[in-house]
Amino acid sequence: MPTGFIAPCSLGWNTRDPISAMKPGFAPIFDNFVVEGGLPRVRRGWRVWATGLPGRVDGLLPWSAPTSRLFASSGAGIYEVTTPGAVGAAVVSGLTNARWSSIQFSASGGQFLFAFNGVDTPRTFNGTAWATWAGTGVTPVAWAGASNGRLFVGHPGALSFWYGAAGAIGGTFTEFPLQGVAQRGGGVVAMATLSFDGGAGPQTLTVFLTSEEEAIVYGGTDPSSASSWQLVGRWRIPRLLGAPHRCVVGYGGDALAITESGLLPLSGLRTGEDVGRVMERVGPTRRIAPTWREIAAVRGGFSGWGVTPIFRLGLVVVNAPWTATAAQQIVVSEGGAVSRWGNVPAAVWAEALEGRTFFGDATSGGRVMLYGEDLTDAGLGIRSEGLSAYSAMGAAGRMKRSQLVQAILNDVIAVDRTQRVLVDWATPAPELDATGPTAVAPPVPPLTGGGSFLVWGVGLWGVGLWGGTGGVSRAWRTGSAQGHAMAVHLRMISGQSRPGWLGSNIVYEVGGPVR
Repeated sequence: MPTGFIAPCSLGWNTRDPISAMKPGFAPIFDNFVVEGGLPRVRRGWRVWATGLPGRVDGLLPWSAPTSRLFASSGAGIYEVTTPGAVGAAVVSGLTNARWSSIQFSASGGQFLFAFNGVDTPRTFNGTAWATWAGTGVTPVAWAGASNGRLFVGHPGALSFWYGAAGAIGGTFTEFPLQGVAQRGGGVVAMATLSFDGGAGPQTLTVFLTSEEEAIVYGGTDPSSASSWQLVGRWRIPRLLGAPHRCVVGYGGDALAITESGLLPLSGLRTGEDVGRVMERVGPTRRIAPTWREIAAVRGGFSGWGVTPIFRLGLVVVNAPWTATAAQQIVVSEGGAVSRWGNVPAAVWAEALEGRTFFGDATSGGRVMLYGEDLTDAGLGIRSEGLSAYSAMGAAGRMKRSQLVQAILNDVIAVDRTQRVLVDWATPAPELDATGPTAVAPPVPPLTGGGSFLVWGVGLWGVGLWGGTGGVSRAWRTGSAQGHAMAVHLRMISGQSRPGWLGSNIVYEVGGPVR
């Protein structure tokens, strides 16, 4: 009987291409995986870092110079969470809400953390003490950014931005109205910069994003001078998600905006192409466009949207709120493979403390979590699920009957798994959809010698165990399925290793062309 190889899902999640014509390497289901070094691998886990905050943690404020520190906003205060364990008293108290964001700004007086929530007067931190912002001319401040050594601020209630003097953290801020430029009204909800000369300089563009689907781009360094501040263009873009707090983020010399149609690289606007074509050509989430639009339609108004680059891990994480206390994540790995994560209850993400990854608890538990340095989620196993692209196994139009299936895994230690062959383009409901993003796996069983596979649809999760040594597992499982095309469906619970899925083999027999 012939044996066919099914390629690993190294190209990531794909819900856009027809499943009957999906290229090898894509996956109609790809949950709780990342692609590292071209190999699909179970994502990393998380553990509790800080406790004792008064409720949901809606802001993480990293300070990076000269000594790294981290602050979190919860309830009516801001707390230091630089060290693990229970937090002390609030370093800033009496606040209206916890939805604080921040940027670090290099001013003539030194480095400052500039924090804002759209309601209260902004706060600043100079490495030693917190203070109330001394800037004047604008209130409130719901977004902030820096371009060419100048601080820009604004709020969605005005179709304007305000700018300070070069190198100034405070003082008088001057309004720059956009009523004569923006055509659709609304207010300015965010700004970003695009660099095409390796850093801040004359080739830097400043982009202002409005609540009414416009991106307005200026070039230059000084908004007070017509000769050094000029309009470059105006583009219609899809509506933003997460505005005004975390709807756009700098990414190298580019910027990524969360829109109802997916992640939009703002550098693509310079080509003059239609935005839809830009997103189809270079949009990181273009392969899941139908699913993204469904999520945006249902959950676009929820609090907790945000996009965060995790440079140390080579990831871009989009936090997608699922309920008031739960979230899923849409994650882009290096190379562009997309996956979906669940059981990570994040309200906000940050890379801080010299490149470590943290997220704020979306529940009322008052915790900050450390992501990426564990194999479990706070001691519980990580559920992962993947479905390969379908293959005609080199015999298009002919019936095949599977006899054996082999999911080839590496780094296998105490992994619960089920594997089966599906036929004729069936796509089951992902377990993450069925159980919800806050469902947790049972505790990982202790490592034992030997083990057994779970029988799909018969065995229970947490009963069967495959014991390994961290090497490659090539075990076969029997299973009969008949159809024209075949795919491998794999579910795992891991907690003592991060299994990688190297691909799959199917032993089958070929029948006639007619059924």
